[in-house]
Amino acid sequence: MNQAVNDVSDLRDPSPYRAALMGHLGKIHLAIQGYLRTPDPSLEKQADESRKDFETLLPDFVKQNPKLFPQTAAEEIRRTFGLFKESLDRTLEDNTHRIVGRAVLDENFTRILYLIDHNLRPLIRKDQADGDERSEAVLNIENQARAWQQNLIQAWAQPTDVAKAITYENDNRGQTYLERYSRLELLPRERKVEKEIRTLWLANSDLARESFVKENLVNQAQKATDVEREQVISTLNRFLPAMPPVELEAKKVAILRSMHFHLAAACGIGLVGLLSLLAAALVIYRQIRAPAPAADGIFRPTSSARDEPTLQMDLKGTISTWTAEAESLYGYSASEMRGQSIGKLFESESEIKRLGRELKAAKKATFKTTHKTKDGESIAVHIEFRPIVDSADHTTAIGLICTRR
Repeated sequence: MNQAVNDVSDLRDPSPYRAALMGHLGKIHLAIQGYLRTPDPSLEKQADESRKDFETLLPDFVKQNPKLFPQTAAEEIRRTFGLFKESLDRTLEDNTHRIVGRAVLDENFTRILYLIDHNLRPLIRKDQADGDERSEAVLNIENQARAWQQNLIQAWAQPTDVAKAITYENDNRGQTYLERYSRLELLPRERKVEKEIRTLWLANSDLARESFVKENLVNQAQKATDVEREQVISTLNRFLPAMPPVELEAKKVAILRSMHFHLAAACGIGLVGLLSLLAAALVIYRQIRAPAPAADGIFRPTSSARDEPTLQMDLKGTISTWTAEAESLYGYSASEMRGQSIGKLFESESEIKRLGRELKAAKKATFKTTHKTKDGESIAVHIEFRPIVDSADHTTAIGLICTRR
């Protein structure tokens, strides 16, 4: 009973719990979206903290209200969030590889531009025979390197076929310019720098193509993560739906009704069992107290100050006869008591149990107990049980002689 009352008092609208968990889920999503666009470590840290907050809050909510978070619900939420975490980790791992590749590309571009500006141009003078041609060739290589770098960044942001094609064109055109430059009459030092630039250029050519593969891997991982996130949201909505006040009140009423029903059923079963014990004990008592036969073999009943029962009940404890004396003693009329349970007269169920135990033990057939009148008054009564038998000597009812003490 206490547990049922606690369940009713603890029943709350689950939507605030769902909102709190979804809030952390949303923070993870926004932080990761930003981190994938801009490798800011603070965004990755924010996503990790929100993930830990989600995992910490869930068991706390389970403890606060197990009615809202049964074990199966909590396990399902943990399971779907675990799949989301695994997908998120794969996305971050693929993104790390992508970041590393981009960093190497940027380093190579920086080195190429540095070599052009600090190592090639100082070697070329206009007074040289082919000075103008060499200067123009170097300028073409520099411009193509800068264009390639910028177009790669745009292609990563918007990976369309057209954007990728432009980067391939930048790559091919740059290699063509390098080939033309290498066929000129270069100084030994100049040729050495040209070879280093060519090596860096070819490395970037491979890295640029790999970067598009890594872009696809990250995008696919990100889509898979979004799918798992939607699954977590669906699970939260399923187990923690928004509950309008009217529906919440209806759930409380339903729990209370169920509680009342089970309580009434338990009391009814207990009362039937006790009355069955009373009936069986009375049969035993009747056999024990039956009069002994006289010398002529005829049974004669023993004398008693009162032989007529005050009231009579069947073997299930339902009152069938209610005399004027019973009406005077208890205040109930015959129409009010016929068909009622004998338990209506007792102040407590514990007293019925006590009488049942004593009758079962066949200690005595008279008892002192407390009854309750129609006006609610408690009266001390003396009860004597009398079995009612039919022609076949079977007990069909039980009479109770009740006198006020």
